[in-house]
Amino acid sequence: APGLQIQLPNTDWINVPHIPGTVVCNVGEMLATLTNNEFAATLHRVIRTKSDGCDARISIGFFYETNYDAVISPIDGVAPFHAMKVSEPKYYSDFLMAKVSTNFADG
Repeated sequence: APGLQIQLPNTDWINVPHIPGTVVCNVGEMLATLTNNEFAATLHRVIRTKSDGCDARISIGFFYETNYDAVISPIDGVAPFHAMKVSEPKYYSDFLMAKVSTNFADG
């Protein structure tokens, strides 16, 4: 069903085209770091819509986690495809804590 939207840097939310029979895969920030932003993590959301008689949507989140104390850095020899800043190494624990700390923020 339609409803997936992405937000690219400095843009408004845009609809991802709904193409029946296809699968859309969004990669996360750790894969973006490993590939030196060759695969970019995209801010996304799903807006529940009812169109063309379709009121069901299947969305499955799958999170493959590394070790808590792992250092995530670009794979050797991977140059950025775009003129983007080279990814800085990250401790997965720091990334994870920053990411989930906003889930339970007060007020």
